[in-house]
Amino acid sequence: MRLRSPVTLSSVWALSALLTLGCGALLSLPDPTLDPSIGASDAQKPDTSPVVDSSNDQSTQPDTSPVDGGGDGGAETLIARSNFHPWGLAINDTYLFFTEYLTPPSITRANKDGTNPIKLASGINGTAAAGFAPTRIKADATDVYWLTVGYNGNPAVLKCAVAGCGGTPTDLVQPPLQYSPYFLALSATHVYFSLGNELTVRRVSKMGGPADLVATLADKPNGLYVDADKWLYVGADDGSVTKVDISGAFVASTIVPAGSPKPVSAMTATMTRAIYTQFADPGVVSWAYTSGADSGMGTYVAQASNPIDIANDGFSLFWANQGSGGFDGEIDTCSLAGNCTPKVLATGFEVIKQMAVDNTHVYFSYKGLSGDGAIMRVHK
Repeated sequence: MRLRSPVTLSSVWALSALLTLGCGALLSLPDPTLDPSIGASDAQKPDTSPVVDSSNDQSTQPDTSPVDGGGDGGAETLIARSNFHPWGLAINDTYLFFTEYLTPPSITRANKDGTNPIKLASGINGTAAAGFAPTRIKADATDVYWLTVGYNGNPAVLKCAVAGCGGTPTDLVQPPLQYSPYFLALSATHVYFSLGNELTVRRVSKMGGPADLVATLADKPNGLYVDADKWLYVGADDGSVTKVDISGAFVASTIVPAGSPKPVSAMTATMTRAIYTQFADPGVVSWAYTSGADSGMGTYVAQASNPIDIANDGFSLFWANQGSGGFDGEIDTCSLAGNCTPKVLATGFEVIKQMAVDNTHVYFSYKGLSGDGAIMRVHK
């Protein structure tokens, strides 16, 4: 499936008014195109395409027609329909999950081949059970967690059981948040999230409770990654990467100093290296040693086009390039061992949002600027 709408870069970074939602909290609606939470203020233009209630739309069955963007492989369309605004995507051992930004806001669970999509929470605007404009999402074996700009008038970190929650998720953070959360990571016991307005990373118990302060940064925190339930890696707009010991008193250390004009957009890690993308065109996929006798930094890829997300499986590295606003978004990979020689797994997409990796596939969500999007996967 290809989207054929004209694209201009001026349409990507436009200014807009802020939304004021309940309790006096001043909130902004994230731009569903290039990610506004990276290297930009929170006042970004919302998607102004019409909100269509597709709750009775029967076209959510998987479209298995192949997509070959001319790279080294093709991608399989799992779920696609018109006026489809997917953003976040997550997987566990059994299911895939995704957020829909507008049509109406919703959280969907499906089999990993795209069959049997079931909405765990949905609704319209501020009354939506899914929250207003749900964005990033993560899942463990029993529950799914996502971020939203507004839920009952407040930004929120929401939770629903994988088996279902009767359409009503749990708002984990009490008292409610005052600023929109943007980035998300999970440990065995906690949900970690960034608050760009505060320049902080906080966490809340998976059972709910207060938002405990984990780290305060000098610039806006972006990518988050939890490694072995002991270390949290945090990227920032100033190009820095911070390592936080989350097993104790939240002791933080800088492993990549500030100073790069290219903001960090996503994080992953191995046993010895923190690996991160820097959102720019050209952007960079880089690494830094995390501890021990080794020290130093290096580059996997020096010419990536707005890399937005990254993952590794212990053997290979995978990253998503949003591209420059045309049909040049792609999923790439290379070996973690030795020199990184990028291989294109799939290409030809407008705006890739989030990706996830299992033993056999790379899954990703993408949105077309025309309003059509898809949930897709490609063999590793």
